[in-house]
Amino acid sequence: MKRVRLGAGSGYWGDMLEPAVELAKHGELDYLGFDFLAELTMSLLQRAKMKDNTKGYIPDIVPWMRTLLPITHAQGTKMVLNGGGTNCIAAADAVMAEARQAGLSGVRVAAITGDDLTDRIGELRAAGVSLQNMEDPSRSIDEIADRIVAAHAYIGSESIIEALDLGAEVVIGGRLADSAVYVGPLMHEFGWDFDNADWDLIGAAITVAHVIECAGICCGGMSSQWKNVPEPWNMGFPIAEFAADGTAQISKLPGTGGLINQWTIKEHLLYETHNPADYRMPDGIADLTTLRVDDAGSNVVSLRDMSGRERPEMLKVQIGYTDGWIAEARVIIPFPDTLAKATAAKRSFASDWTLSG
Repeated sequence: MKRVRLGAGSGYWGDMLEPAVELAKHGELDYLGFDFLAELTMSLLQRAKMKDNTKGYIPDIVPWMRTLLPITHAQGTKMVLNGGGTNCIAAADAVMAEARQAGLSGVRVAAITGDDLTDRIGELRAAGVSLQNMEDPSRSIDEIADRIVAAHAYIGSESIIEALDLGAEVVIGGRLADSAVYVGPLMHEFGWDFDNADWDLIGAAITVAHVIECAGICCGGMSSQWKNVPEPWNMGFPIAEFAADGTAQISKLPGTGGLINQWTIKEHLLYETHNPADYRMPDGIADLTTLRVDDAGSNVVSLRDMSGRERPEMLKVQIGYTDGWIAEARVIIPFPDTLAKATAAKRSFASDWTLSG
C-alpha cells in the first residue's frame, strides 16, 4: 500500500530551524511542510509590502531555504510553505536566487497568489458578499471599512496540487490554510480531486494535517504532561506517514527530545478547534469525533477511523484594520501547577526573574 511521509518543519514564524534540518537529513521524507503565519502576521507583512514592494514575505525563509534546499534537493524531498505572506512572487524570486547561488540545477519554485482581497472588498460587497463577522454576526464591516490594512482569504489545496503536478520542488503560498500545506501534497500523491472526492479520505488528510501543523506542539511542546517531556530544548518535530487507506502514524526522529503519545496527540486535536465534529477547512470538513488514537510504540501513535464531509461553500477571510496600538510581552503559564511551571521556566530561561507565590 502506498504511503507518503510528511514532516512538519515549522509551526510559526520564529520557530527553531534545527529540527527541520534534522528532518530533512534523516526523516526519509517525501514532503517537508512549513507554517509561518498567524493572523496578525499578515497585517504586519502587508504593511511591510506597502513600504517596500520587494518585501511582504517572511524574511526567515531566505536563510532557511539557503540551509535546507541543498539537503532536500539531494534527498528528493519537496517543500511546501505559506511563508510567502503577502508577496509570494518576491519570495519565490528570493528562493530561486538562493538555489542559483548554491549551484543547484533544475529547481522549480512555484508561487501561489489569489488569497489577497485587500483591494477587492468593495467589489465583493457590491456582488452581495456580506463579509459577516464570524464571532458576532450583528456587527457590520462598515465599522472598519475605512481602516482596513489587509484582507486575505484562507485558501485550500488546489494551487498546491497544480504546482506539484507541474513539477514544482518548492511551493510558496500566502494565506494558505495551515492544513493545506499537507493536504495538497497528499491529494497530489494519491491522485484525489474535489470533483469525485472521497470526503472521508480528505477528512483524514485534514485531521492528520491539523495534528502536525504546529510542529513541536504535538510532540509535547505545549502539553499538560510537561513534567514528563524529555529534553524540550532538543525538541523533535513530527513525521506523519499517511497510507492510501486513510490511516496514519505520527512519530519523530529517534534521539530527539519531546514526547509523542496518544495524549499529546489528543491535546493537539483540540487546539484551535471550536467544534470537533465540524472542523471546517477550505478543503473539507473533518469530523474529529470518529477518530481513534492508539499508542503504537515508543513515540509512535496510530490514527484511524477518520472521517469528513464536503468542503464549505464559503471561505474564511481574515481582515486586519488600524485600531490604535498596544505593546506588551507575556509568558503564559497556565493552571495547574502554575508556580512549579514558572520555576521550571525560570531555570530554562536562566533569567533573574523574581517569582512570587
